[in-house]
Amino acid sequence: MYYYWSARLGMGTYPSRKQWEDVVIVQALWERGCLAPGKTAIGFGVGKERMAALFASYGCNVLATDQALTPQSQAVWQNTGQLSTNKQELFFPDIIDWEAFDANVEFENCDMNDIPASYRNRFDFTYSACSLDHLGTITHGMKFIENSLKCLKPGGWAIHTTEYNVGSNERTIERGATVYWRKKDIEELTRILRKKGYFVEDTDFSRGTHAENYAVDHPPYKEHHTILFAAGQTISSILVMAQRPETMTAISDNDGIEFPFIGKTHSSFMARLKRHIRKRLRETWLS
Repeated sequence: MYYYWSARLGMGTYPSRKQWEDVVIVQALWERGCLAPGKTAIGFGVGKERMAALFASYGCNVLATDQALTPQSQAVWQNTGQLSTNKQELFFPDIIDWEAFDANVEFENCDMNDIPASYRNRFDFTYSACSLDHLGTITHGMKFIENSLKCLKPGGWAIHTTEYNVGSNERTIERGATVYWRKKDIEELTRILRKKGYFVEDTDFSRGTHAENYAVDHPPYKEHHTILFAAGQTISSILVMAQRPETMTAISDNDGIEFPFIGKTHSSFMARLKRHIRKRLRETWLS
């Protein structure tokens, strides 16, 4: 599977966390019958990924989305080759010819924290590779997965990967430009989505038997690795797979899930609260 999809994606075969994410997403969709002519897909935060081209080569109609180009996104993502601004940047002639690609792929800007209502109930599958961990907090990532499920037709699949903390189930980065999910966060997401009626595959938390899955890369990083040490955490990637059941024929705007806030209380709010308390205490002492 790894060698086949690596070749189909036009990649070499080497231990790589990012490559694993693309391969495992494609395999998961293949197993669920999603890669077939006429299937509709939406990809979020696609960057310069090759998956849209691959899916189009199977006859899928793909809406590839990425965040709008701003001074901040340009500095963080475009200047590092990780942001797409048009579909031409997603074309790979070693995967598909231009005529078929142009017919099957469209591109739009989309804020993953504010998915348009026009995307609801439209797609047979949705996917993202290590994008939902850049939405501000772990809770924002949970909400995104829920909203991606709302984009599906009944029976459709949401396949997502994210940064995963293999070093701790407690200490992590919960808020910021990049957050690191823990096992307990994925378990909580799974519990809540299942309670709401979605089908969620059991997550495989094992690290496998390959030696590279235990070799932790430290700065300055090698070009390829499966585990790295970043921001004081030991990080890899993990796959989340969920389905909107065939029986879930309607989703209303009032069906949103209240997820627990994971990301610590916002510091600006705490600062205002502390100033307010100090002011009231001073007023009390002076009265």
